[in-house]
Amino acid sequence: MIPRCVLSRRSSALSRRARSVGFVSVLSVMALAPLAAQSTGAVVPTQTAVTGIARSWRNGSPSTSASIEVQDVPGTRGTTWRRIAHSDSTGRFRLLLPVGSYLIRARSFGDMGGGDVGVPLFVGRTDSMSVDVFTLPRGFNMVVRDMQLVQLAANRARWDASAVRSYNADISIECFCFGSGSGPVEVRDGSPIQRGGVPASGGHSAALTIDMVFDMLDRMIREPSTQTAVQYDPVLGFPVSIHSDMLGLADASVRVQVRNLKRIR
Repeated sequence: MIPRCVLSRRSSALSRRARSVGFVSVLSVMALAPLAAQSTGAVVPTQTAVTGIARSWRNGSPSTSASIEVQDVPGTRGTTWRRIAHSDSTGRFRLLLPVGSYLIRARSFGDMGGGDVGVPLFVGRTDSMSVDVFTLPRGFNMVVRDMQLVQLAANRARWDASAVRSYNADISIECFCFGSGSGPVEVRDGSPIQRGGVPASGGHSAALTIDMVFDMLDRMIREPSTQTAVQYDPVLGFPVSIHSDMLGLADASVRVQVRNLKRIR
């Protein structure tokens, strides 16, 4: 699952009216809020109540007893600080924060959600706001994941542009989870014809094609609990080597190799 941070604010009448006529930048609202408070006599909140639910990265269910950590975005203040709260038995938490920019994260070691990644949180001049925060596995890196998805899309486009639909190749897959398989594969018009000299029917390894390897790689990269390394063919773009590990688990890796790919005319 792709981590996400959904914010909803109960703002002042000025902020609601500004949003009703279209997009208004956060800076504009911040600049106008003190003037509006002076003209109406309203008290500008010095702290905002931030409430929300900590959710598990596995299935989105509430994560109980999760540690909620909030840090200043570097450079926004002279000192960096952290406030820590814990989610209750329903996954809910509550913080009081001054106006500012932060990183917020939830960590729950019960579901292996001890990752160090924080998501941006802007606290404006409002009474309260809500945010759902997802735990993430230790070692998960959103920047690396996004870069890998961009590389995957570019190399898949290169493979599609090559129009190689019929080919021979040696495709091997090794996995502690469901066994291994290797051998020559013959593919005609995108469909597997045989593997190791026998018809390609039954079993995951018997039906592997380059398109299926791309699909497998896409799932590996998107899965938060895995860390994946991949090398692509520089000309045709197909994956020549994939190594994916389950974070925090031993003997839970998958290796895929594609060698000796030759086009069939």
